[in-house]
Amino acid sequence: MKNFFKKLALVLALAMVVASVTPTALSVSAASKITLKSGKAAPSTVYVGKTYSLKVAGTTVKFYSSNKAVATVGLTGGKLTPKAPGTVTVTAKSKKTGKTVATKKFTVNERAASVAVDQAELYLAVGGTATIKATKTPATSTDVVRFLSTDKAVATVGLTGGKVTAKANGKATINVYSMATKATKSTSKYNKTATVTVYVGTYLDTVKQVSTTKLELTFKSDVASVKTSDFKVVRDATSATLPVNTATVSDTNKKVVTVTTFEEMKDGKTYTVTYGENKVQFTATDATVTQLEITPLTVQYGTETEMKVLAKDANGVVVTEVVYGTANSNIDFTLNTTGGYINGSKLSLSKIGNTATATATYHTYTYDENGQEKNVVKTGDVTITAVEQVAITLDAYNYHIANSDVTSVDFNKLTERNTTLAVGETKNVVFKFVDSNKAEITNYENYTVVSSNTDVLLINQALSSTVKYASIIAVKTGDACILVKDAKGNVVKTLAVTIVAARKATSMTLDKYSVSVSNAATVAETAPVVVKVFDQYGKEMSTEVEAADITVECTKVSTATPTASTVNGSLATYVTIADGKVTFLGASTTAATYTYTVKAGSLSKQIVVTTKAPSGTPTYELVLGATTMDAVVKGEDDIKKTISVKLAEKLGGVINSYVAGATITVLDSTGKDVTTKYYDSANGVFKVTDNDAGVVTKTPAGSYTIKAVATIGGKDVSLVQGIVITDTQGTITAARQVQSITAPSYTSDMQMVRDTMTAAYKLVDDGTAYAIDNTKYIIPSTAEFSAEYNLYKNTSNVYTGLFVKTVVVYKYVGQTSTNVDILVPFTVTVNETINFN
Repeated sequence: MKNFFKKLALVLALAMVVASVTPTALSVSAASKITLKSGKAAPSTVYVGKTYSLKVAGTTVKFYSSNKAVATVGLTGGKLTPKAPGTVTVTAKSKKTGKTVATKKFTVNERAASVAVDQAELYLAVGGTATIKATKTPATSTDVVRFLSTDKAVATVGLTGGKVTAKANGKATINVYSMATKATKSTSKYNKTATVTVYVGTYLDTVKQVSTTKLELTFKSDVASVKTSDFKVVRDATSATLPVNTATVSDTNKKVVTVTTFEEMKDGKTYTVTYGENKVQFTATDATVTQLEITPLTVQYGTETEMKVLAKDANGVVVTEVVYGTANSNIDFTLNTTGGYINGSKLSLSKIGNTATATATYHTYTYDENGQEKNVVKTGDVTITAVEQVAITLDAYNYHIANSDVTSVDFNKLTERNTTLAVGETKNVVFKFVDSNKAEITNYENYTVVSSNTDVLLINQALSSTVKYASIIAVKTGDACILVKDAKGNVVKTLAVTIVAARKATSMTLDKYSVSVSNAATVAETAPVVVKVFDQYGKEMSTEVEAADITVECTKVSTATPTASTVNGSLATYVTIADGKVTFLGASTTAATYTYTVKAGSLSKQIVVTTKAPSGTPTYELVLGATTMDAVVKGEDDIKKTISVKLAEKLGGVINSYVAGATITVLDSTGKDVTTKYYDSANGVFKVTDNDAGVVTKTPAGSYTIKAVATIGGKDVSLVQGIVITDTQGTITAARQVQSITAPSYTSDMQMVRDTMTAAYKLVDDGTAYAIDNTKYIIPSTAEFSAEYNLYKNTSNVYTGLFVKTVVVYKYVGQTSTNVDILVPFTVTVNETINFN
């Protein structure tokens, strides 16, 4: 019994101890969390426009928001209402004790109700860029915006910035997404979207009728060149096609093309102009004359100028053009002057300020009930005034900054004018000045060009009929102008030049980022990779990719042997560097995947090179060093261009060897065998250019078929490949300067041809006329050089003239490293007779 009471006392004591250490309030707090009323965990991110019901399980609480501008919460009901983006802490306090039992931090985001773009369509030429601006509504939305292209081959777009770059002709759609987070998929149904259609290429925008046979077409982007066959003009009412006479790109606005037709469009009906896939409809004039214009209103003094009157409709379309002195049944045109004279259709005023008076009246010869002629149009007296001769006007491509070795530019072919120069650069600015009649001036020596700010830009060159350029030097950043002054020192034109900071390399590219080569020793296959470096303005910097500036380092190899360090230890076995190219070598290297870092200065790119061992079933392929090549010759590197021709045996798709003894045949586009002429069998190459003592010969531009035939293992193998040769060298034409010359002294027929051409002609090369100086442009007098000609003599055996059909002219383009002149032949068509005095 005594032991029983001892045990009972011990149990009671333990119970009292346990009871004394059980804090009721503390145990509730430790287990409490703010959850949704459904019992699910409350989200950490909540959204404006939605509500969330909160609770704390097991206790009655009151809720408090740390920032009611961000989110409010019901005091007792726990309804959380997000108000604006930000963060907020919700605190739950015991309703009984007032003590905090739970807290939770919420991030408040706001979804966009919509996303809009600043343009629905973009029109770009290949290489052009534009940036799409996206706007979310409301502006306080926390959504992220992402840009994705539906066709990256046509146009790419920056994922976050929206910069579009045109890659190839075609159409692509840029989808603009407003997403909850950057991790959200573009396919989410909760995204808001907008689209921009990108058109890459040349797209017709509007058509404006200028006269009954002339249309002004405006394109969405600049047009480089056009031909008449590019356009189709259809009369909609009859579906008849009107033949196009001419098509010309404007000198002053490269987005504008003027098209003329042989047939008039003056019936007030609709017509459709088609260019490629673009169709634009316009309504033609109905030929109702409402206004007359006498032109020109100013003439150069002492110069005969043709006068005419233009009859126009209400939209300014020229319905009729009448030259003074010609009869027109509807238009009376009078012209009088005491300050000069009238010669046929032309007016000449003898000095500056002298005037002439002209009037014109358009008759309809229809009358009202009172006998009054209806809808007569009159100009009243119009004054024509004499002004100074040859005022310079300049077309859109009147000046262009080019490299220091460029002295002439064909402005008709120029697609992008450069007016920017970087500090430290010395370049040439090439000019084209035209007069008020849009004809190029011949007296360049009467004009000087100077800098408006010599602290920024220096100019050093006197102009002449043959020197239409000036050397310019950029001194420091800023804006400056080239001032064009006439002979009196008056500034007649101001040409802006922008000087930007010195160029520095900021990016680089490789033309390939992965290549594959065979490791067969007898094949010695290589994989050349072109390295390009660009400055901060996106311009290529060729001097930055000279061999001395390029380094290559192997960073990874897929096999245990060799390692990256052993590859780098004998890098010449794997890589050569020359002329801005890194060439990876395959011969006798271990089959593996190599990762290289190519560096140009501080810039770098990685490339993966896979070296493969031939293995498997043999197949055969005709391997060409290139499938197209330009025969242009600009210097020594171009005088012996070739394309290698090899018949390869492949094992498992990897070149194992080249088949010896294959018969190679070359056919031109007509199917004629030209093997002997253009194929070098000793070296296994197709000849594109060659030279004999510096005189260049070229394979004519066109398509050629290369055929290889061989007997291998008792079976005949025949393979065919095509080669396309182009030639961007351009042409040279003859411009006659005089009608007759003193007969040259006779030494030989070719000497007579040379001396006659030198005395009577200039050669037009790339838009500029040059004397035949027998230094840059040469007509040799020796018999081996060709010309088609006929010399004439009289009965006294005296030479009286020379007919030249064609003559071969040699253009000097530089020297070889051994000081041999490089001469490129041009066949110049003359087809004229030059009489001897």
